[in-house]
Amino acid sequence: MIEETFVDDPADCQDYSVGSQHFDCTVSSEIEYVVESVILPSDGVVTVESQKGFPGAAGNFRMNNANHFQERNCTATREALLELFNSGAGEPWFITKIKSSHTFIRTEGNRSPAHKNLTMKYNFRFLLLTLAVALSSLFANVVSAQQNAVKITPLKPVFGKLLIQYERAIAPRTTLIVEHEWWKYHRKKSGGIFILGIISTSSEETNITGYRSGLMLRQYGERGRKGLFVEGGFYFGKHDIVVVKESETSSIWGIFLLNPYAFGGSTYAKTTYDDVRVSGLKLGCGWQKTAGAFSFEISGGVRTTKIHNRSDAAPHLKKNAPYTRLAVGLNF
Repeated sequence: MIEETFVDDPADCQDYSVGSQHFDCTVSSEIEYVVESVILPSDGVVTVESQKGFPGAAGNFRMNNANHFQERNCTATREALLELFNSGAGEPWFITKIKSSHTFIRTEGNRSPAHKNLTMKYNFRFLLLTLAVALSSLFANVVSAQQNAVKITPLKPVFGKLLIQYERAIAPRTTLIVEHEWWKYHRKKSGGIFILGIISTSSEETNITGYRSGLMLRQYGERGRKGLFVEGGFYFGKHDIVVVKESETSSIWGIFLLNPYAFGGSTYAKTTYDDVRVSGLKLGCGWQKTAGAFSFEISGGVRTTKIHNRSDAAPHLKKNAPYTRLAVGLNF
C-alpha cells in the first residue's frame, strides 16, 4: 500500500518506508493570479490610438454620434464618402509615394448633387438670356423684313467645338447676339530625343469638355446686318478637363541584356479637373454678307478667360486667346 502525504516545504518531504508500507511525499503550493486592467480612450470598439494611426491620410472628416460598427452603414458615412469622392475638402485625401518607374495620380470622382445643381444653374442662365432676347424683340421697332438670324459654325466641330448663335436686330445697325458653344476639345503634343544610345519620349494629352454661353452687341457699318462690324460682350461656362502625361526612356545598350528598359523606365500620370467655372470678355470685328434668306460671316478677335474655382487648371485654359469664326445662317 502506498500513502501520499502533502507538505508545504520540500525539506519536510523525506523518502522513507516503514515495514511494507511506502510513503510518497508531494509538495503542495498555491498559485495566486493577479489581473490588472488598463482603460484606453476609445469609441467602444477601436481605441483612439488606433483610429489616429492612419499613415498617408491627408484629410479628416469627423463622424459624430457613430462608432466603428455604426460607421459601416449610417448617414455620417454617406456624407464622408461624398466629401471624399467629390474632393470637397479642397485637397487630396491620401498622400502616396511616387515611384521612379511608374506614377499614377487621379483625383476624379462621382458628381455630387451640388455639381448637378451647378450645371442646372448655368443652363438656366442661358435660358434666361434667350428669354431676355425674345422679350426685347417684342418691344423693338421693326428694322427690316428680316431682322433675325440663326447661325452655326460648320468647321468648328472638326476642332472639337460647335457654336450656335441667335442674332436679333435692335436698331438699324445694331444687333444683340446670344450664343452657346459646346466643347469636346482634344489636344495632344509629343516629342522625343536620342542621345548616346538613350531614347527618351514624352507626350501630353488634354481633353476638355463642357460649354460656354454668352451675350454680345454688334455694330454694323451698314443697315440690314451686312458689311463690316465690331462686336463685344461677355460669356460664362463650365469645363471638365482631363490631362494625361506619359514618358518613356529606353536604351539600345539594353539589347545586350535582352531588356531595352534596363537603363530606363516609364511614367504615367492622369489628372482630372471637374466643374471648372470660367467667364470672360470678347472683343472682335468681322464682315457679314446677306443674300435673301441666307447669311455668311467671317470674324475674329480676342477672348479673355478667368477661372473662378480651380486655379490649378489655369495652365490648360489660355488666359488671353484669339478666336475666329466662320458661320453660315438662316435669316427670318
